[in-house]
Amino acid sequence: MEGFDDMFVKKICREQCDIMSHPISNEEIKVALFDIGDEKAPRLNGYSTKFFQAAWNTIGEEVSRAVSDFFLQW
Repeated sequence: MEGFDDMFVKKICREQCDIMSHPISNEEIKVALFDIGDEKAPRLNGYSTKFFQAAWNTIGEEVSRAVSDFFLQW
């Protein structure tokens, strides 16, 4: 994309790009979910992160698979 290099002030190097584009592990998904505040929810009638954290032993594998599948689509 010739001529667009000057549009972006912040750039990342190849190493940073490789780090950000690696497959996401189940552990990374769990850590990210548990880092979100307990009372966060996508909408008023949605499940809060507290629910997902409390039920992680039951639903963690399925949630991880859904998140991984989402990123594989893009």
